[in-house]
Amino acid sequence: MATSRTPPHAPATFQTDDRQDYAGTEELWANESQLQNYNRDVVALLSDTHVPGQRVMEFGAGIGSLALLWRSRHQVDPLCVELDPALQAVLRSRGFEAHGSLGAVPPGVDLIYTSNVLEHIDDDLAALKQLRATLSPGGRIAIYVPAMQVLYSDMDRSLGH
Repeated sequence: MATSRTPPHAPATFQTDDRQDYAGTEELWANESQLQNYNRDVVALLSDTHVPGQRVMEFGAGIGSLALLWRSRHQVDPLCVELDPALQAVLRSRGFEAHGSLGAVPPGVDLIYTSNVLEHIDDDLAALKQLRATLSPGGRIAIYVPAMQVLYSDMDRSLGH
């Protein structure tokens, strides 16, 4: 995952090369079942343009909730990129190929998606440039980030949005 040196005032939810653990892991587990409709809708939107046989990657895969839906609904096992070593282990236990950095991913990914991740990266522009370099020609990136203040909830607060 692309990171930079985080300023001392940065929120605790920023991951860096020196601090790879994700502060929202407990919330991911606690909310996985409550977000089923949201996660299903995200995957449905993405899969409408997916062509069978194309390589799919999730950037910031967390515990793999979206990747599991890709597998069960579309018979696709996304390549997962997750900085947190404990979450990488979770992803591997769920049967996914998990990498700790974009540099470990061979180029040629056809679809990259990321959901509620970029706002946790101090240098999100550098991350986007690395994502683009991972794409195959004509590949696509789908980005979901927190949207409107009216939708802000206690869960968002606990995740550092």
